[in-house]
Amino acid sequence: MALVLIPLTTTASLPAADARLTEAEAKASFLYNCALFVQWPGNGSHDELVVAIMGADRVAEVADSLQGRQVNGRILRVKVVGPGDDLRHFHIVYVGAGVNVKAQLMTLRDVPVLTVGESRDFTSTGGVVRLYTDDQRLRFEINMTRVEGAGLQVSAKMLGLATIVR
Repeated sequence: MALVLIPLTTTASLPAADARLTEAEAKASFLYNCALFVQWPGNGSHDELVVAIMGADRVAEVADSLQGRQVNGRILRVKVVGPGDDLRHFHIVYVGAGVNVKAQLMTLRDVPVLTVGESRDFTSTGGVVRLYTDDQRLRFEINMTRVEGAGLQVSAKMLGLATIVR
């Protein structure tokens, strides 16, 4: 399935608004954009921004090509993790559609981790961002209660493109 990525930015390094991407490419690009438009507490104190990917092998494969890119002065790192791994030490955790992480989302309730998932109930069960497709476009909703609880700051540009839920 080819998707159109709704761009958060117009920088040359990102796909154009009308570029046709595979679903995995669109999702990996979204993760990169999230890293650009979210601030974590103590943002300047670390050299790396680490993304964990669980249950989405194709997204992980595409995101691996982003290794080493600069993201707001940090080096982007991508790691594949499993359901039993400790997720509290990552900046972004991406969860594929078939993975049940409700218990782990509860452990991240007050931790500055941006969780991104695909399941229909992801934001209602404690996730921060849910990705979904609508009319062959990758769209997203943001759970502002979770954003605030995690101490994250999301740019107005990103919020303007999202569906906001609480």
